[in-house]
Amino acid sequence: MYNQGMQQPMGMGMQQPMGVQQPMGMQQPMGMQQPMGVGMQQPMGMQNGMGMQQPMGMQQGMGGHHHGGQGMGMPQQQMGMAQQNMNMGMNMAAQGMNTGMAMAQQGMNAGMGMAQGMNQYQQYQINYSQYNYFVPQMQMMVAPDNSLMQRFTQLDVDRSGTISVQEIMGGYQQFKFPYMSAKLLLQAISNLPYIDQTNFPLFDQYIRSMWQAFCQVGNNSPTLMAQQVQQALQLLNFQSTPQVTMALINKYDLEKQGIEFGEFMSVCSYLLICSKLMNQFDTQKKRTLNLDMNGLESLGMWFL
Repeated sequence: MYNQGMQQPMGMGMQQPMGVQQPMGMQQPMGMQQPMGVGMQQPMGMQNGMGMQQPMGMQQGMGGHHHGGQGMGMPQQQMGMAQQNMNMGMNMAAQGMNTGMAMAQQGMNAGMGMAQGMNQYQQYQINYSQYNYFVPQMQMMVAPDNSLMQRFTQLDVDRSGTISVQEIMGGYQQFKFPYMSAKLLLQAISNLPYIDQTNFPLFDQYIRSMWQAFCQVGNNSPTLMAQQVQQALQLLNFQSTPQVTMALINKYDLEKQGIEFGEFMSVCSYLLICSKLMNQFDTQKKRTLNLDMNGLESLGMWFL
């Protein structure tokens, strides 16, 4: 039983006996706000290091305000509890630091992965641009790389690592374009008589962009009229005049019953070749050509 005069221990300001509200030193685990030794409040009874203030119940002699004292075990019990709290705080702080370091490492790894992905994307853009430097900016339908490589393998029937014009004809049967149309488009994007893995993405995207413009203007009609051909060319950002467009229609519309997709593809490929030659011979970028005999002979080979 408590004797009279024990409503509060002297000088401590506590309304309840020790341990009722919270264990000593456990308001927050040690090390969660600041590392040990940096501005931390010490457990009760340990504020002054080796010189303890006074353990609870020991402020005035062996008994304080108690008759007969409370015994000699309380200071050691308090010190033991404080030591346990310190150990628990240190363990929790160590675990928190390990968890924080692990999360930081994961964040760094994720950031490095994103940076690597962006570098690969930028590298692909740089590689791709070298095949597009001489042509107008067309509305491209970009397919995933893995789909393109699978399609290339399917078209490469003889497993030579290249695709011939004949193999192109077999791989794009749904578009129904003739041999000459495929050959003209190949000449527009490459100086080689075949397609390899390097220029195949551009070849495939041109075909699909031309098909998209053809279907959009013609409302899925199998043929286009002259005015619709001009509109489709404008969708693809070609800058040909109506007079040039009509001349090309007369050249490639063999049946004179409207422009089919294969014939429209030939018109576009011809304009691509002209853009390529302009960039090759117009070194001063004046959109004019001054050719000698050798230049004329070189230029004429593209149209034979």
